[in-house]
Amino acid sequence: AAFALVARRDAQREAQTSRRTTEVMVQLFDVVDPGEARGRSVTAYEILEKGVGQIHQLNDAPEVQATLLQTMGKVFTGLGLYKRAIELLQEADSAFTKVAALHVPGWELAAAARAGDLQRAMAETISAFPIPPVASCDETLSRLARNAMAEATEPYRSAAIAAYEYALHLSTVVRLFSDDAIMSAERLRMLVPEKYPPMDEIAPGIVPLK
Repeated sequence: AAFALVARRDAQREAQTSRRTTEVMVQLFDVVDPGEARGRSVTAYEILEKGVGQIHQLNDAPEVQATLLQTMGKVFTGLGLYKRAIELLQEADSAFTKVAALHVPGWELAAAARAGDLQRAMAETISAFPIPPVASCDETLSRLARNAMAEATEPYRSAAIAAYEYALHLSTVVRLFSDDAIMSAERLRMLVPEKYPPMDEIAPGIVPLK
């Protein structure tokens, strides 16, 4: 009964978070003041930065703030603005840390899973950096550049694995086998297949914290 009550409360909080996130996302498309633009063309970058400014004001809702910062980080990555993307993803990681500190089982588990996604996203963003033209024309320099990027992404990859593993551990402890727990297991199977078997071989309740 106690576990059912926790699950029900977590579901209610998740619904509230989802609703608030949707509301804020809708508002992001209405962040440009026509008077402020004064007839000039407003760039996508300006609109996005206005949206980031609004997200920064959501200190009373860290779970919403973290989710939206993560989304913005992915958007900036898609635009090729890698430095800004990394900054926003790091902010999102800090926001998810605040959510985890609330120690609400469902939120803490979700925060761990999202933190794993964030670390993975940062690794992918670094991997997306273009190789400098001077290096791309030389096989040796090109190989060295790729190796350097691989080394730069490794700390983020390791942090992602640790976050996903903690999410699985927490789901076992609180007996909450949510979509976030399943997603974490799937991500681990992709990142370290030699350590984690396919999902259909994982028995709920016996996932260890490595």
